[in-house]
Amino acid sequence: MAKDKIAKPKLKAKASPTLKPKASPKLAPKASPKLAPKASPKLAPKPSPKLAPKTPASAKKRKSQEDEDQKKPKKAKKQEATSNETLAVCKVADIKEISEASAKALLTKSITTLFEIQQKAFQPCFKGQDVVGRAKTGCGKTLAFVLPVVERIRAKGFAKQSRKKAPLCVTIAPTRELAKQIFNDFELLGAAGGLAVKCFYGGTPFGPQCDDLRAGIHILVGTPGRLLDHVRRQTADLSACKTLVLDEADEMLSMGFQEDIEAILDALPTSDCQKLLFSATLPKWVNAIVEKHLSSPVWIDVAQDPDGNKTNSLITHQCVSCPPSARGDCIGDLCKIHAGAYGKTMVFVSTKRDCDELAANEKLQAIGAGVLHGDIPQHTREKTMDGFRAGRIRCLVATDVAARGIDVPAVDLVVQTRPPQDLESYVHRSGRTGRAGRKGTSVCFYSRSEEYLIRLIEHKKGIKMQRVGPPQARDVVGAAADDAVRQIDNVHQASVEAFAEKARELIEERGAEVALAATMAALTGHFRELKGRSLLSSYEGQTAMILKSERLIETASKGWYLLRQMLSQEIADALRGCKRCKDEYQCIFDAPDELVPKILKIELWKGNSIAVAKELPELEEETDIQEATQKHWESKQRFWEKRKGGGKGDKGDKGKGRGKGPGRGKGEGRGKGRGRGW
Repeated sequence: MAKDKIAKPKLKAKASPTLKPKASPKLAPKASPKLAPKASPKLAPKPSPKLAPKTPASAKKRKSQEDEDQKKPKKAKKQEATSNETLAVCKVADIKEISEASAKALLTKSITTLFEIQQKAFQPCFKGQDVVGRAKTGCGKTLAFVLPVVERIRAKGFAKQSRKKAPLCVTIAPTRELAKQIFNDFELLGAAGGLAVKCFYGGTPFGPQCDDLRAGIHILVGTPGRLLDHVRRQTADLSACKTLVLDEADEMLSMGFQEDIEAILDALPTSDCQKLLFSATLPKWVNAIVEKHLSSPVWIDVAQDPDGNKTNSLITHQCVSCPPSARGDCIGDLCKIHAGAYGKTMVFVSTKRDCDELAANEKLQAIGAGVLHGDIPQHTREKTMDGFRAGRIRCLVATDVAARGIDVPAVDLVVQTRPPQDLESYVHRSGRTGRAGRKGTSVCFYSRSEEYLIRLIEHKKGIKMQRVGPPQARDVVGAAADDAVRQIDNVHQASVEAFAEKARELIEERGAEVALAATMAALTGHFRELKGRSLLSSYEGQTAMILKSERLIETASKGWYLLRQMLSQEIADALRGCKRCKDEYQCIFDAPDELVPKILKIELWKGNSIAVAKELPELEEETDIQEATQKHWESKQRFWEKRKGGGKGDKGDKGKGRGKGPGRGKGEGRGKGRGRGW
């Protein structure tokens, strides 16, 4: 594919008359997602035949239910297989260069077909050409370079020429978790071909790695910092390297690893060294490293979408207006609705502190949330990831260390506590779900000051974002009831008989319906009174209400005018957040729960009515794309000024302090950056 000419990023957004705010995508009839949790068929507990009652009529009914339950997993498996087949473009056996040993190794992972990026990248990588590859998240980029690299080493006989301390292939990844995942794929295929594969990253002992290098390594996977340490100490020799792979190169450069990458590239042979660069996103500024270090690269881009969607089309994107203080409880409820008791959820936050604070939320602790960020010890990070993959941890709260390339099967829901400033991060975060043909949901919370970022993500990434209300009590209860039924199905008959006598007493005392309902509530942890949230703002104690008029409501201000004229001043002053709806004859607002009955009884002007909102209507778009672009650029400038050490005061750079603590100098300005004086 011909390489696109990409200009350097501009420091100031240009006003363009053609840039007009796009209308929000039309909402589905129901704002809340379907309640039934989409658990993997493998996780669904099978009903025990011993639970069947002994009466013939009940037994017949029970058998019918069992037959129906047993059909569901089979149907789900068939649907999943069909989804995978739509991504597959060829069979492994169709590529003659793939050895029998590698084919057998892939078969152990049930891999018999290749996805588009894997099929298109194989021949250029196998022939030793430089390659730049881009594919959407969850489409098999890792195997796209692992498979041809291993087959090339085997076919060319490079392993016979290898020397100690001199790996034949070096693969660099931005995070330890991604490096370990790539290592697992290399180890699977390398072991089948008799190749020694090792993974080096920080937080692990240096000495044993030196021993491995002296013993001889064919394929080395690692993070930039640790690999550069070995190069500078001369414990690793890259002069015989035949292939260098940069996975998620844009992330490594944005994380500040550019100098490390450049130093590693300078240590490679000047000729006869293949370079491969793969990522889900390739910003324009990545072209600098391509032009400098890659020779006539083959560009393979399978991420193009007719609608311009930069994310996986199997992902449903939703956004929820919610204050930061309420996001923990909302996320806990979303986990129950979308993932249930058997699914998985990944929650992304901006900072390590936010990560720890959110994981301490009562609802997330109740479902056993795990934490993953850079300050967690390496052995704990590995244990957490293994627990999440195995399903022992159902909710993982993480920073962006888990956003790149991490492949966890059957993640039902991804939540972002706020829209990221780096729009590319949204693509990678949401891509942790909807992988390998499975469907998934991505939910992004935002506040009023962050709404412009939601619109920019829609505009820049071609994503149809569906604005929905926060999880409601009825949705949570419905999902919990489904989980309770599945847990009851898994109880052994002996345990049922042990509780039978007490159950009869409870039924006689309270009635069968009340007794069973209370038992299911207790089983799913619902002991307290259920509280609703506003569909508009997510605040508890508030109810979203809709004002409908026969006449056009031109602006939100006109909606406020009608409310103040028809309602008493006391009630009007208590209302919040009036927004105009897309149809221009309605507006939605928040009212305190205790005032809702009074408002419904008030006699309004002819042609006007007020009702409680049952679902969130489509709202009028208020964000101008040009203005949002300028605001985003200014926000990024302030961020980089802080990182460079710029303070708020004009004279804040004259202080003499240089440490992490607040130095005292002659400057009068006050800065927030590192090592500034006052």
